[in-house]
Amino acid sequence: MSDDDVKKQNESVSEEVKPVEETKEVPPQQGGYGPQPAGPQPGFDAQQQGYGPGPQPEYGPQPNYGPQPNYGPQPGQQPYPPQGYPQQPGPMPGAKSATTAGLLGIFLGAWGVHNFYLGQKNLGIIHICLAGGGILFCILGPVLGATLAAGGAAAGSLAGAGAGVGIFFLLPALGSLAIAVSGIWGLVEGIMCLTKSGKYGHDANGVPLA
Repeated sequence: MSDDDVKKQNESVSEEVKPVEETKEVPPQQGGYGPQPAGPQPGFDAQQQGYGPGPQPEYGPQPNYGPQPNYGPQPGQQPYPPQGYPQQPGPMPGAKSATTAGLLGIFLGAWGVHNFYLGQKNLGIIHICLAGGGILFCILGPVLGATLAAGGAAAGSLAGAGAGVGIFFLLPALGSLAIAVSGIWGLVEGIMCLTKSGKYGHDANGVPLA
């Protein structure tokens, strides 16, 4: 067999092998998805309805809404109190001192000095009348009693002498009692001023004591 015959035989064999290689099956892709068809997908056009290229509709000016209504408390509804921390009340301008009023009542309460300091003039006058009247009785009692007793003894009248002796002791006793009542009363008022109790917690004008 010549060389030409061998070449022709080899060429015929190679031509028979090529179709077999071309028809070899391609293994399927993972997940079972084959090759996607080319071209646009059905139902997904590039230009969707209403979203395609072109001029967008123009919006005119917005309507002018007037001022909003004031939503205050409704009829029959109480307004809410303002929030915040309560402030501690401080002394008002011109307030009298509770300490001063208390000390005046303790040491000079029989004369009503603390009442005049707080503007309570009527109570102060009562204190003066009690204390002053008591002192007056203590002074006049012995003088009048001694005078009457001496006159009665000179006239030989036992009644006159006895009346003089009674006045001599009675009027000073009543005077001392009046002074004691006024002093104790002033002492109690002074303590009440220090503790700011009742009407003694403010002056005559209603201003709280400092």
